[in-house]
Amino acid sequence: MNRHRELQVVQVDVFTDVRYEGNPAAVVLGADRVSAETMTKIAREMNVRETVFVSKSRIADFRLRYMTPKGEIEFSGHPTIAAFHVLVEEGLVEVVNEVTLFNLETNCGLLPVEIVKNVATGVHEVQITHSQPEFLASYDPKDYAKALGLSLADIMSPHPVETVSTGTPYLMIPLSSQKSLDRISPDWQSLVELCEKGNFVGLCVFTRDVRKPTSDAQARVFIPALGVPEDPVSGAPAGCL
Repeated sequence: MNRHRELQVVQVDVFTDVRYEGNPAAVVLGADRVSAETMTKIAREMNVRETVFVSKSRIADFRLRYMTPKGEIEFSGHPTIAAFHVLVEEGLVEVVNEVTLFNLETNCGLLPVEIVKNVATGVHEVQITHSQPEFLASYDPKDYAKALGLSLADIMSPHPVETVSTGTPYLMIPLSSQKSLDRISPDWQSLVELCEKGNFVGLCVFTRDVRKPTSDAQARVFIPALGVPEDPVSGAPAGCL
């Protein structure tokens, strides 16, 4: 006789206060006995960029695991925000102080998460402290320019094309202008091959030539090897940036 357990799944639009905008993430509660294989199947069924699974932890307040439709990644920012939003909404955590600190277990280690209380709006702010950045391998920009449908002149010299990790490795590619960022036309198969060869999760292509004067940089994030062609807003590469 097959026995099926029910899991509570909530979809959250992150980085927005407008319905159907932002970056969606699925949050699965009570995932303590869910295997990695089943997590991947659930993520594929949810068909959003990332699905986060919340379980108990022996060394922290919670453990989170992050799945794309094609497999597991070590850490992702916007599903973490989604998870803590759901935990607060479901009454599974209590925000008692102006700033309440939680310790989070992930595959890339322990991370502190702060929830800043906002009594006026009832919407609390979630702040994540990333691990210290590791600056890893640097690459010849020529292959990456071609895979992005750009010329070598679009990549801003002398800044390196290099892998940076604050828990999840991303290749950081600096561009000279906003026009170059807008003009990207990816060769998806080439990008998949380059991600697999370089052993990084995806590419964060950015420029300091910004539209809004309040911004420090503008970026586009591509994670094609894990089934996410372009991620509209992504916390992990923002930490690397």
